[in-house]
Amino acid sequence: MITKVVLEKYMAFSTGVLNYLVPDFLESELKVGQLIEVPFQKTTYRALVIAIYPQKVEIDYSKLREINSILFLEPLITDQDILIAQEIADYYLCSLAKVLHLFLPNNIWKNRIHKLKNVFYSLEKNYEFLEPKIRGKNQVILINYLKEHGKTKADKFKNIPDFRLSALKSLLQKKIINEETSDFVLPNIITKKENLKKLNAEQLLAFETIKNSRKPVLVHGITGSGKTEVYLHVIKQVLEQKKSALLLVPEITLTPQIVAYFQKVFGNVAGVIHSKLSAGEKEKIWWEIK
Repeated sequence: MITKVVLEKYMAFSTGVLNYLVPDFLESELKVGQLIEVPFQKTTYRALVIAIYPQKVEIDYSKLREINSILFLEPLITDQDILIAQEIADYYLCSLAKVLHLFLPNNIWKNRIHKLKNVFYSLEKNYEFLEPKIRGKNQVILINYLKEHGKTKADKFKNIPDFRLSALKSLLQKKIINEETSDFVLPNIITKKENLKKLNAEQLLAFETIKNSRKPVLVHGITGSGKTEVYLHVIKQVLEQKKSALLLVPEITLTPQIVAYFQKVFGNVAGVIHSKLSAGEKEKIWWEIK
């Protein structure tokens, strides 16, 4: 069995797509979209599986090396993602590898794969009996903060003056503090959703045209003419069909108001990703979208 992969390290001088042999013990486990480890020259790289096919006579197998291991069993992209990436590569005359590098957050390419969790800390119920084990000013500060605020999300600790991670780890080891985790979900900023506004005659015509067309549609209108309302109605219909929608905003400064506007209608199913987000924030949104 042969697998075609894209290396984590984009090779500007090549296509970045290579063929490898699949060892017998991995044949039943290997899937398109998985992150694997492969040998390359004198080192190893992470790589993304983009195709798997039976051995073919026309390939010289003597020059192929075997993959080392599967790093993450769950596929990270789908066959459909790869088809879209290939269309982008063909349209913009660039390599498939270069496009696919945009499909995954950097943390995942670096094999820092973990489905993100919310982490909370709270005091042990009978922590008073363990107070003799509390040592140092930083541990006392942390204990007092949890006494006052109760169960606290981990990212709130950055607001504590003189917070030290070493103090938190020590209190966890002494079982004075408990750690709890839950699956990360996008915060539902708007608890009460607003109804969509009724479309006027021109907006309704644009909406019906988009709905009934199988080709791209260009909506022309000046600023403030109500194009966004049309997009809202189209996206609502798509979501009702259990599909997804992508809205591209032309200017990053418009992002906050657009996000707030869409969250009033769709709640926490509206996520946002852009170049100003940190690597961690991009990864959180990526997992939610996936």
